[in-house]
Amino acid sequence: MKSFKKTIVTRLNMKLIVIFIICFFFSVTTVSIASRNVSFFYKEYVEKQQNLSFTVNQAGQQIEESLIHSQNKEAINHILKPYAQDTTIILADGQGNILYKTKNVTEDKVDISRILKQELGIKQKYEGIDNSLMAVYPISFSKNILYLIMKSAYAGEYTSVEKIQEYNRSIFLLVGLGVLVFMASFFLLMNPTVRYIKEIELGIRTIAMKNWDYTIRIRGKDELSSLAKNINYMANELQEKFQKERQIEQTKTELIANMSHDLRTPLTSIIGYLNLLQMKQYKSEKEQEEYIFIAYNTAQKLKHLMNELFEYTKLSQPDITMDIQEVELGVLLHQFVGEYVPIFEKKDLYMRINIPEHPVMVMLDIEKMVRVLDNLLSNAEKYSHRPSELILEMKEKEEEVIISLSNQTDSMDTEEVEKLFERFYRRDRSRSENISGSGIGLAVAKRIIDLHGGKIWAESHHNVFSVYITLCKQ
Repeated sequence: MKSFKKTIVTRLNMKLIVIFIICFFFSVTTVSIASRNVSFFYKEYVEKQQNLSFTVNQAGQQIEESLIHSQNKEAINHILKPYAQDTTIILADGQGNILYKTKNVTEDKVDISRILKQELGIKQKYEGIDNSLMAVYPISFSKNILYLIMKSAYAGEYTSVEKIQEYNRSIFLLVGLGVLVFMASFFLLMNPTVRYIKEIELGIRTIAMKNWDYTIRIRGKDELSSLAKNINYMANELQEKFQKERQIEQTKTELIANMSHDLRTPLTSIIGYLNLLQMKQYKSEKEQEEYIFIAYNTAQKLKHLMNELFEYTKLSQPDITMDIQEVELGVLLHQFVGEYVPIFEKKDLYMRINIPEHPVMVMLDIEKMVRVLDNLLSNAEKYSHRPSELILEMKEKEEEVIISLSNQTDSMDTEEVEKLFERFYRRDRSRSENISGSGIGLAVAKRIIDLHGGKIWAESHHNVFSVYITLCKQ
């Protein structure tokens, strides 16, 4: 219920409510002022009509209560005489025959139907009676009904039927005036808001035409300004996304170029040596075996490159699955690095391992983490000075575990270090014949660490190169 109320009571809603109240107040005030002038001429008519109605009712009730006969004109005259001073009085039956009348009445018969229609307010053209105030009271005499009709001797300017109709038209015009005042004031008060909505709409159309630098003006603190902020934020996000897509497109171009180079070079070598073997262009059996050996090793390098490229592509898929399980990290490092120690020692590289003796539990995918360690150790083996020492360390820091691998190599500048984890990036030495590699190993390692929610980065200080990995503890 609280969230519903927060949704209903907003700044924009409050603004609209206030505008509505102001417009309604203007409208009612205008109608009230105008209606006072319009109703003034009708006031006198209403008062006299009410008095006449009261008089005819009073006289009619006295006649009914006296139980006199309808032909007893003297008794009727006695009752009606006090009312006849300023009033014309007629007593007629249902056929319009006048049974009693005051001296100022000359006709002997009246049209009861028309009189009743006038009394009921039905529009008719009356003769001689339409400019007078009139009231009718039905009197029950035995089984007959007589009609007591009183007309006011005063027929003022404001008592005609036309004037009543004019009053009704004036009331209708007043209602229309109130509506117009409301609409005009509402338009004036809402005009700034409407202009701002149009400004936002223009901004949306401009941004939709890929003008990402366009910014909508922020005005006020209501929902419209919040909408403008969100649209500006969306435009920035779209601009970044567009730039990122362009960067991805550029990366794809570079990827194809690098792949073409890295695939073409070993393929050219394999085709060249196989062609020499096919043409029997070798001097001895030993030279033949050497060509076969070179072609085979080059094919293995090509296979390794294709495997790494396939693995990176697979790791880049959004629906990749991870086999996460609880692992004692120290044991994993000891077991894996132990396999490299004899290989490194044959190449004058010596491992120094600094790992805490107590268990350090982490949640990770063992197979993928082994791939990370394999890539790091392979790079260290390729680029290390000989003889030299490789140092593997593991430290704990609050809720994190930090793994570092350091080796002695050529010094690198900051820009080169930052590019190491890009796809297909290799140092210039890696282009030589003595050092093989695809340039994608560290990119694979970075992707795997990202999937674990960790971080990986490199630092170079003089001739010491270090790679750091942070992982969250269990």
